[in-house]
Amino acid sequence: MKKIITFIWLFALTFSLSQAVIAKGKGKRLGRFFKTADTNGDKKLSLSEMQTKAQERFSDNDLNNDGIITTDELNTRVAQRFTEADADANGQLEKKEIRKHFKDMFASKS
Repeated sequence: MKKIITFIWLFALTFSLSQAVIAKGKGKRLGRFFKTADTNGDKKLSLSEMQTKAQERFSDNDLNNDGIITTDELNTRVAQRFTEADADANGQLEKKEIRKHFKDMFASKS
């Protein structure tokens, strides 16, 4: 059970970090995180823009909107993401499912 929980948290961390990665290319394409955080389009992130993005991320995880993120809320979000990636719904994630999930996720956000 402990290994499953560790894997789920590792998956969640990888998922979160991958959203912040700048896309491949010679600066022509910015990653989703940077692109959405750079609200004025100046290709720089100000403190204000980062705070706004952090608030959005916080709100996404504060499922009951009480201004606090609990472990239950995080576990719910992790479970949702796990279910999204588990294409064959067998309760397990295979490398190919994770790869496809990220590929599909980033393709739909471009």
